[in-house]
Amino acid sequence: MGELREYRRTIWQLIKSLLIAPLVTFAVGMLFLWVLQFYNPTWFFVLGVIVIAAIFFGLLYSAIFGENLRFELSDDGTFSYYKGRKLKKSYDLTTSDLGYHQVKSANGATRRLSLRITDKEGRPDIVECEPIGSKQFDEMFKEMQKYSKVEPERL
Repeated sequence: MGELREYRRTIWQLIKSLLIAPLVTFAVGMLFLWVLQFYNPTWFFVLGVIVIAAIFFGLLYSAIFGENLRFELSDDGTFSYYKGRKLKKSYDLTTSDLGYHQVKSANGATRRLSLRITDKEGRPDIVECEPIGSKQFDEMFKEMQKYSKVEPERL
């Protein structure tokens, strides 16, 4: 096996995800306080605090562990996809077709990045690549083009 190129979530993507968790929790909390002005039982307040805490910790868990993706591309055309430390799947790019789907917002920021890998039997797999960012995704996809047929889809 030759050189191994690795693509990971950037520190900026992690910080962005960690900042979104408190902001969403704050928005849900404000909505909860607005609803609470109409109903004032104590159990409703306690239930709301529990739900808001669950949302906050769920978003933090997702930001830290759920989006912890790593992609490896070797010189022999093997592409491996890891979530956390667990190998999700490996692909032989020399017998696969590639495509991608990129959705951009009105201000030009990438909102969604999906990689589509179709194996030699014609079964497509969709891999969400948003956590690694568009710059790393573009670099990775250019390297993957060397081993496979490419069908780009840009939206």
